[in-house]
Amino acid sequence: MNLNSGLNKIAQRYALAEKKKRELRELSAKLQKISKQIIFSLHRGKNDEAMKQSSEAEVLMKGGLSLIKKERLIEDEGAWRAATEEMLEANLFLNAVLGEDILDLEDRPEDPLIMIGALSDLIGELVRYSISCATNKNNAEIIRVAKIADKVFEMLLSLDATGYARTKVDQARQHIRKLEEIKYDLSFNV
Repeated sequence: MNLNSGLNKIAQRYALAEKKKRELRELSAKLQKISKQIIFSLHRGKNDEAMKQSSEAEVLMKGGLSLIKKERLIEDEGAWRAATEEMLEANLFLNAVLGEDILDLEDRPEDPLIMIGALSDLIGELVRYSISCATNKNNAEIIRVAKIADKVFEMLLSLDATGYARTKVDQARQHIRKLEEIKYDLSFNV
């Protein structure tokens, strides 16, 4: 093989991977944005809007997975991982609010770090949701979502977490403390 030919192939391969990486970053930004909108809608009691947004997010997720399937060099792209974690968090929260099995998701990522991050962040969303429920004196809903948070936290605690996973478990611990305070305050209002 000619040296120039080999170098040209490396340069072309690099350029193609970089092009696909830019496409994935753009798609990731859209996915992350709509995932945050799902969460915002749920906190405002707009569940129908959240379900519509979730369908839109699924389309973006499938587009990202298709890009990755065509170009495996981009699957560990940070923006994609963050967007995937945010979308998973939004879908877990959607299922929790709707009273469905939180893990009943079609395209759940296999990466346990993404799952751990999303589950930890779910507990934080459940705390914020509980505060809204407390404002509306919906004590039964607080108790229901607190049970979900406790079950998720119990699983997170069972991990021998290190690094990023440990940080997320520690964040979940802080969220659980807040939820315990909400439940404690509830006990005076019964």
